[in-house]
Amino acid sequence: MQIALETPGEAAEALRGAMRTAETRRVESSRLRTLVDLVTASSGEPLFPLSPPALAAPLGALKLAGYRSASAFLAAARRQQIRLGHALTDALAQWC
Repeated sequence: MQIALETPGEAAEALRGAMRTAETRRVESSRLRTLVDLVTASSGEPLFPLSPPALAAPLGALKLAGYRSASAFLAAARRQQIRLGHALTDALAQWC
């Protein structure tokens, strides 16, 4: 316990690292790459910071293509938004 208290930054990083397995990180990375490609193709905008108008067409395209996990793509993007230090706006919070 003493070690964790002396190195709070390292302890916090250990917690964050344990929250997501290597497989989860791989899947999330794949979802983010797909969203980057779709957002860029549909709007020419970068994926981050997230913008609901820029996300609407790509997420709708996933649904039309038969993806049942479009919400998982959005969840991955929202988590990355926070990790990058961008705000999670009210508009984005309503897109859960």
